Amino acid sequence: GATGVNGATGATGSAGATGVNGATGATGSAGATGANGATGSAGPTGAIGATGATGINGVTGATGTAGATGATGATGPTVRSSQSTMSDGSVQLQGGTANALFTPPTTLPAGVYLVSFYNCLTSSSQDYYVEMTAQAASGSISAGFTNRNFAQLTSFNQVPFVVKVVSATASVQFLVVNNGNGAATITNNAASCSSFYYTQISP
Repeated sequence: GATGVNGATGATGSAGATGVNGATGATGSAGATGANGATGSAGPTGAIGATGATGINGVTGATGTAGATGATGATGPTVRSSQSTMSDGSVQLQGGTANALFTPPTTLPAGVYLVSFYNCLTSSSQDYYVEMTAQAASGSISAGFTNRNFAQLTSFNQVPFVVKVVSATASVQFLVVNNGNGAATITNNAASCSSFYYTQISP
């Protein structure tokens, strides 16, 4: 006969109990290493550290070799004897009465001399000009002079004059002469202080 009609669907049964968890799976192998990250920017410069202690001095180096000797300087000018030894002094006038009275000869080296007569004459036969000068007994000189009337002569130092000794040395006599007319004379006591004083002022 014909199949019969399906019966009505039965009601859903209740849920079955939860099954037990299965065992934990094994750990997988490690993944590949990741790429390096980019380098970060430079940080700020730190503060300057404290100054360190001063180091000890180094050892002094050896002395260098002496320099070469300098060239010899040129020879200086020759010094004349009158430059190295100046000649100063005095000489006394002779005593007596005569037209001219002299000192003893005095040897002087070449040079220029300032000469002054120290007057202690006693008298003159004529009040005429009395000349004070010099002459050479030997050698060569150039002599100035001082003239005064006898009455104008002051006591002691008179106006100086210049004598130049031209030769290397000269024997010089200083003199006082009365240039009055005729046989005019002057008198100087033997013990008087009449003298000539000379000072070398240049070679």
